Amino acid sequence: MEYKRFKTADDRFQVELGSKVLSQILTQVAISGRYETGGILIGRYSGRYEYALIESATKAPRDSKRGYTWFNRGVQGLQRLLNIHWNKQHYYLGEWHLHPFASAIASGTDISQMFAISKNVKYHCPEPILLIVGGNADEYELKVYIAVNGKEFLELFPVNNTGIS
Repeated sequence: MEYKRFKTADDRFQVELGSKVLSQILTQVAISGRYETGGILIGRYSGRYEYALIESATKAPRDSKRGYTWFNRGVQGLQRLLNIHWNKQHYYLGEWHLHPFASAIASGTDISQMFAISKNVKYHCPEPILLIVGGNADEYELKVYIAVNGKEFLELFPVNNTGIS
């Protein structure tokens, strides 16, 4: 299986994204059209949390709200889904969303939300990942970020994709 790999400039953090996950996200991007959409990222960490493998991306829960330039992810059904994944040692890793026909650069709102998640003990995720798709399903830009303990917000950059499985 092909993976897309990203890492921070200082090599502290790495994220791998499976081709299945990108396909899941791009399907939701195509369905959403001009409206923002998003969901959560599920996967696993290495022992010291410096490496994350994203294995699944959800579609927007039914109670999500969205517009042309904003998205509020709902929660309906997520706890049940996370409980199922938890038993497989797959965990909540963060969020993904679409900036339709726009840049994938994180906004101030995106950054604030990720810091809030990293500080909220209910998420059990002090280093949440944010994946943003800019554009549309046919022509898109992909950016990956990590919020570190509510103090740092770092971009991860693409590296050689080696097909690790």
